[in-house]
Amino acid sequence: PGKFVFMPIPRTSTGKIQKFVLREQARDLGAK
Repeated sequence: PGKFVFMPIPRTSTGKIQKFVLREQARDLGAK
């Protein structure tokens, strides 16, 4: 990736990373 953006990683109540949320955030960043 050309740039790194650090933000709180969305996690479920069980501590799993919510990958679909990360994908949405990445898509939003890429659309700008």
